[in-house]
Amino acid sequence: GAAEPAPPTSHLQPGAATLREPFLMTRTPPRLSWSLVISTYDRERILRRCLALAAAQTRPPREIIVVDASPGWAATRDWVVATLAPAHPHVDWRYEPAVRRSLPAQRNQGIAMATADVLLMIDDDSLMYPDCAERIMAIYEADTEGAIAGIMATEAGQPPPELPVEPGGGSPPSAGAGAPVPAVPPLGPLRRLKDDLLVRFGVRDFLPPYDPDAATETIPAAVRHLGVAPAARLMGAYMTYRRRVLVRHRFDEVLDAYAYLEDADVSYRASRDGVLLQATGALLCHTRDAGGRLSKYTTAVLGALNAVVLHRLHSGDVGRSRAEMRPFLRKRMVVEALRDVHKRRWSLPQARGVWHALRLYDRVFAMREDELRGWYAGYQRQLVARG
Repeated sequence: GAAEPAPPTSHLQPGAATLREPFLMTRTPPRLSWSLVISTYDRERILRRCLALAAAQTRPPREIIVVDASPGWAATRDWVVATLAPAHPHVDWRYEPAVRRSLPAQRNQGIAMATADVLLMIDDDSLMYPDCAERIMAIYEADTEGAIAGIMATEAGQPPPELPVEPGGGSPPSAGAGAPVPAVPPLGPLRRLKDDLLVRFGVRDFLPPYDPDAATETIPAAVRHLGVAPAARLMGAYMTYRRRVLVRHRFDEVLDAYAYLEDADVSYRASRDGVLLQATGALLCHTRDAGGRLSKYTTAVLGALNAVVLHRLHSGDVGRSRAEMRPFLRKRMVVEALRDVHKRRWSLPQARGVWHALRLYDRVFAMREDELRGWYAGYQRQLVARG
């Protein structure tokens, strides 16, 4: 499918601790609660591990909410009730079938059910290290002014250890928030070459920012000692937000069949309300578990069109977006053609997919918002049905 940015990685050396007590504290940070909100579809095996690791965090969640679109969702719910819930009675478990099988719709369904101050919206194949939530919550709590809208965890490069999940087994001991973090393997030469090419072409992110001229927010002084870095956007597998931010900026359900870029869209809109940061010591491993896959051509069409549609709907300056997105997609088409050739896909499915999106470009920008939402919902379904 469409190329994604490199996952956020740790910049720390093994043995480095990112949480340390301030020399003086003039006020006690408020104690905030957090919820895990998971949207899933046919990934029962990795989902079980994801939930077990979340429940066993050194800083436990108030609630774990799962919105499952799988045909066999009830069997997985029954396993959670029989196995995980008795082992973690401090957690409020809520496991519901999806009202609509769509990642943005499922995320919004979970947000509406959540009650905690902070929502971890990670993917169902994201595996949290034991102190991941503890490190993230320490940052939110230190931000007593509420300047931070969202925080992204950091890719660990390898999964955390397995946990026992027998009923009543409890959580294994953990080294806590000050424990050393594992080293992250470096990117391979081909990945570095591809990333360098994307940067040189100016198409590193498939969804350019809605407000490119907005002032860059500085890291709040209260959290600079907690191992943080600025983030232009939060990636879906690693993202967390204050609940009040997600109540205001829901995931856009115009993305239906292939919700690529739904995380970038929310990030750009949320950044209008506060700072986005990466917690360099809060580790999880995104396993990228295999699931249902569309064809290369279909994902390329929808990935490019998603970017155009989202800019039409949410750009701070639609005229500027209309002028700039066309040359942006032409550059992406060149990159996709090079990727196709490198992979020996001689029919150039990904390059053709972007070209198809370019043919619809003027039509998208000419539509009213209500007209565009109605048309794009049907278009996505028809494209996926044709395969």
